[in-house]
Amino acid sequence: MNCSRFTSGSLIAGGVTFAALASADCPEGFGPIPVPNVTWTVPDSVSACPAGDSLVFPHSPLHPHASRLRVLITYNDSDCNPKSNVPAESILVTSQIINGTLKLNDKSGTNHRPDYYATNSAGRTWVTFPSSSGCGKVRLRLYVSGVYQGLKDVVVRSTDYNTDGRVASGDLGSGQQCDINFDGIASSSDQDIANAHNQHWHRNALHGGLEQRTSLGVSGLGSGKVFWSPSGRYLSFGFHPPGPCAVGFVASNPSDGGNAIRQVTFPTPGRPDYDPSWSPLNDIITYVRGDSTLFAHSLVGFGGNGSTYVVHRHNDGSATDPRGVVTSAISPDGQWVAFSRRDVSQGPYYLYKIAISGDQSTLRKLTDGGEYTEDWYPTWSPDGAWILFQRESQTDSHYRVLRVSANGDSTQTPEEVYTNAQGKPASWDATTPAYSPDGKIVIAGMGPQITDGVFTHTLDAALTTKPKIPNFVDSRFASKRIGDFPILSPVLSPDGTRLALISNQIWAAKQSMNKPPVITALFEEGSQGSVADTAVTKTFNNVPINESTAFVFTTSDPEGDAITCSAYMLQPWMQFQPSLCRLTVTPPASALGKTFYVKLVATTASGGTDAIIAIIKILEVASSAGRFSTAGARDESGLDSPNPATGQFFLSTPYAPGVPARLDIFDLTGRKVSEVRGLSGKRLEWNGIDRSGRRVQPGIYLYRLDVGRERRDGKFVLVR
Repeated sequence: MNCSRFTSGSLIAGGVTFAALASADCPEGFGPIPVPNVTWTVPDSVSACPAGDSLVFPHSPLHPHASRLRVLITYNDSDCNPKSNVPAESILVTSQIINGTLKLNDKSGTNHRPDYYATNSAGRTWVTFPSSSGCGKVRLRLYVSGVYQGLKDVVVRSTDYNTDGRVASGDLGSGQQCDINFDGIASSSDQDIANAHNQHWHRNALHGGLEQRTSLGVSGLGSGKVFWSPSGRYLSFGFHPPGPCAVGFVASNPSDGGNAIRQVTFPTPGRPDYDPSWSPLNDIITYVRGDSTLFAHSLVGFGGNGSTYVVHRHNDGSATDPRGVVTSAISPDGQWVAFSRRDVSQGPYYLYKIAISGDQSTLRKLTDGGEYTEDWYPTWSPDGAWILFQRESQTDSHYRVLRVSANGDSTQTPEEVYTNAQGKPASWDATTPAYSPDGKIVIAGMGPQITDGVFTHTLDAALTTKPKIPNFVDSRFASKRIGDFPILSPVLSPDGTRLALISNQIWAAKQSMNKPPVITALFEEGSQGSVADTAVTKTFNNVPINESTAFVFTTSDPEGDAITCSAYMLQPWMQFQPSLCRLTVTPPASALGKTFYVKLVATTASGGTDAIIAIIKILEVASSAGRFSTAGARDESGLDSPNPATGQFFLSTPYAPGVPARLDIFDLTGRKVSEVRGLSGKRLEWNGIDRSGRRVQPGIYLYRLDVGRERRDGKFVLVR
């Protein structure tokens, strides 16, 4: 063997350091290497923007400094052959800020795994830090299978001088920059660089490496978007199995099932299925069949029973009646579906919404752009207030992103989210938009109508003038269709940490940033109750009318980041206290027998998100009015518990047809100890066990007995 070709960087093996190899040659005289043969390369200096895009230099678009801190790791076997499929868990890069104000934004602590699940066929993987703020030096150390491989120091200088994650007024004045361009002095040229990146934000930078999640042949994917399941474990889409386009889903993480697609629908020839939107309640997907009918399918294995029903149909289902229904999207509370529909044969498409139950009386038209527009691909804001969509203008054949109120009608004027005046090039398309789970970022496919021209871009949803920030600029991740339907469908996972998109295949990023917050419990105040990490709903039955009931959710964050609590889809008689993560409901009589869905959300500054839907069911039958009285009441025993009570406590309840009864037990501090529910006319018994399953101590306790609107309060002594 000889060592005739080298690459930059160094190799550490058996305590000997030598140049990194570019081929399967081992160093002359050494023979096979008995330990992993690892090289790693990292730039020694970085000129960065917190948004992760390349810096703009007035004198030249080229400069010798990388715009992102990125570590390339190459892993070879003992014979110097590239070693693929080395798991990310075997490779660790640690970071230590050794001077300055440098921050590596949205990264978990100081231990960092690769962007990809495993090394590729060339034995390579990367650890990327997309967003940096401040200026300083970081020391990186590499470990492979727990073995220390060495360290490298990198100087990073960013346009975000004050390290708040956004380039703004505090970074743009004279003397508010470091030497960004490494010319030896902080000067007006550095100020010019910072000004060119005004309002660039760390949230514009997306993290992780995109991994191929399907292995379909040419034209194997159907037209339409990709959707995440509420848990983030699966991605739904249309594909050709063979046969007509069907709905299926695949694991978002290869370890959850590889690239195997689970087929959900089995359409007949000429009646393709596509755009399978996954309900946040987990149990239903909606999809469109044959450009004519909107269906809902109850998913077996996800709380559903496999049944399918029609949500909306706008023609007779034949090819000769082409009034269409296309591109569905389910609302954040799971109760509505937005979609596109033609009003007349061969006419333009407008946006509509309808109750997911299929109640046709709820159908509402949301846009009417005239005969020269086509409105497609609706997507809801996380709070359910807005619907983003893609509009094609037939006058110039370009696509734009607009939004309308979800509670409006066809007379409203859609607002263009990203206009030419705001920086959008006139020749560019903006397509298949989506909100981040916290609603602060808009993600869309953007670019010119050329081959491999449309890439993922992020926009700050709150800004009037929105810098467009490219992410994953690689031909593998560009839209492969130009002209009609340049579908890319970039969309973040429900936890806000991973991107998925369509480009010949389905792609999804590995989680490679701060871990998201977790909602650990949701319960009626005074009680307890944890929720599973994968839970997306929790139901509360028999919530009474005309009195206040409070629900509280608790949260945690793996990195200890500050958490913000929010609640969406509130009724006028609901109040939310963000600082306490506390929802109080006081249902009026008009709510009797109804069910309400409230989305409870926890978010962090990095965009990490967790959500759960509280399903609140109001008492189904009104109780009789009047004061509580047991006189003449019918019950099973006709007796109340003796006082003191030995071991257990029970009360008889007055009879009112169909009305439930509730017995609440409190200690002397007012803390709710237990609750017993039943039907009126029955005896309610408390066995002396608290909500955590422990037997309570003897002592004095308070009780409250509710039967409909009637209430009785008292106290008793519990003895053993």
